[in-house]
Amino acid sequence: MLKNSSDRYGTLQIFLHWMVVVLMIGVYVGMEFRGDFPKDIRPLLVRILHYSFGVTILLLVFVRIAARFTGPTPLIKPEPPRVQELFGKAMHLALYAFMIAMPVLALLSYSLKGKPVWFYGFEILPFTATDVALAKQLRLMHWHEEIAELGYWLFGLHAVAALYHHYVVRDNTLVRMLPARGQSK
Repeated sequence: MLKNSSDRYGTLQIFLHWMVVVLMIGVYVGMEFRGDFPKDIRPLLVRILHYSFGVTILLLVFVRIAARFTGPTPLIKPEPPRVQELFGKAMHLALYAFMIAMPVLALLSYSLKGKPVWFYGFEILPFTATDVALAKQLRLMHWHEEIAELGYWLFGLHAVAALYHHYVVRDNTLVRMLPARGQSK
């Protein structure tokens, strides 16, 4: 079941969701623990875990947005209060904005500085004219780092909300995004 149904997300949406979760963990591990890696492999790991995974997330987000429109959004049963539904939509919008803004800020910053970004051993060449002064003025990397801190809160709140729905409210919010186990249709 590749496409969404009225009961659960399709295999593509589920795969993309959990793939982005794994990649996002890799992005944060690449930065948070870079000092713990041996100095000789540190640059390679940061390039792969942070840069490559970040660009991959950007690409997958656009696939995910397109896949979101391949079928109905599975219904939450029992139906949540309207305020809760609006909060959930705002959270998803914030997550998508985050996953787009973060790599775009980094790519633009590197591009303005005339530096390539590593993508699994290949270089993504700068796509703008070099303008180091503009890069400093815009402070894109500063914003990238500041917004990264917000990511912890977004992901944490998203996970807590899913667990709250599953264990407290006892609705199907979380189950809709889990891989099907032994179910065939």
